[in-house]
Amino acid sequence: MNQDYKETAKNIYKEYRQVLSKVGEASANAQYIHAQSNWVFLLLVDYFQLHSLVVSSTTDTDRIPVTLRSSIQLLSNESFLHDQGEMIADTLDLFDLLESEISPLPRQSIDLRNIFQGFIYLPTRCQVIKCMIRYRPLDFDMIMDYLLKSIHYLSTKHILYLSDTVYAMIEEQPDQAHRIRYQLTELRILPSLTIRLTVTFCNDDYADFLNGVFNSQPSWFLQQSSTNAASFTKIKSNILKELSNYTVIISSENKEQQTVSMTHLANITAIIRALSGLVAFFGVKLTDQEIQQCLTLLGQASSEKLVKLLLCLVLISADQMMRHQKQLTSTMIQLIQNGNSEMPLLLMAYFQTDEIGQIEEMMRTILQMQVPIPKIGLFEMQKLFKTIDSYIV
Repeated sequence: MNQDYKETAKNIYKEYRQVLSKVGEASANAQYIHAQSNWVFLLLVDYFQLHSLVVSSTTDTDRIPVTLRSSIQLLSNESFLHDQGEMIADTLDLFDLLESEISPLPRQSIDLRNIFQGFIYLPTRCQVIKCMIRYRPLDFDMIMDYLLKSIHYLSTKHILYLSDTVYAMIEEQPDQAHRIRYQLTELRILPSLTIRLTVTFCNDDYADFLNGVFNSQPSWFLQQSSTNAASFTKIKSNILKELSNYTVIISSENKEQQTVSMTHLANITAIIRALSGLVAFFGVKLTDQEIQQCLTLLGQASSEKLVKLLLCLVLISADQMMRHQKQLTSTMIQLIQNGNSEMPLLLMAYFQTDEIGQIEEMMRTILQMQVPIPKIGLFEMQKLFKTIDSYIV
């Protein structure tokens, strides 16, 4: 930035602020802005207007975007943002410095938090924040803190804008995605953004992340946007693909193989539990191939823990599992006969005595999640269990 150009902007801005305090905003703008070509000065005015608007509208934030259209010039100009990103970032520091000189008392000084909150209301919010992160990379944590704290003052619509703004920051520094996702989870805010970050940047730990959320109080996470259905389907497909890569060692006298089997078992159970949560909480559907994959694994499972988790998944998605009734019936008979788990016999007893509530309580205990369980599916499974009674020897 040319030093003379910058000094000129500083002097004009100081004059503008003096005039504004004496004759008001409309007269000051008419005198200084309309015929002005110094971009640095106009940016300084944009920052001042943005800050003033946020401070004066803390109880009525819905009017901010309307007022911004007439008061903000350069920060709403996409072409300018694209061409002058470094100037935009540098001028914010200049603005902060000048305001500290103009208003030296702390109670009168500018609070940059209001500037960054104001960015959320701009139609160019993502472009502006990318400029800031690109040319002020060391301020990433400070800016993130300012943005996340603004959530308490935002309407539902503007919280969506906040989510987009934070996502734009991560696009500039993708290596921050895991850390910011963890922060959002700890604060229990922006659930849709956590899924967006997971699918785009953190796609190496789907099952672990979901289990971590489900292990806590997941009510905040369940407040997902309806537009996230495709993301949950993608997560489901990926964790089932991961599941197919594991080979379950059912029995072996080789100690080394048995150790490998236990490692696989831990991963498999984590995947099944995460999958159960996806199906129960978000209504994710399983394809025919995925149903067959789960039923095949259930028939092969020798671990009681794995059998129980898979049976919970079968019961939660019973309406889908019934599309493969022949394989499902065969698998249930096999489970009852091989005796690897007592759960199939318990299910048969509860279904025969119409103790559906006991089944629901047992499933939630096994999954350690307060999942919703479709009763229609349980009634269909009750019919199936009554038909297989005659096959048991």
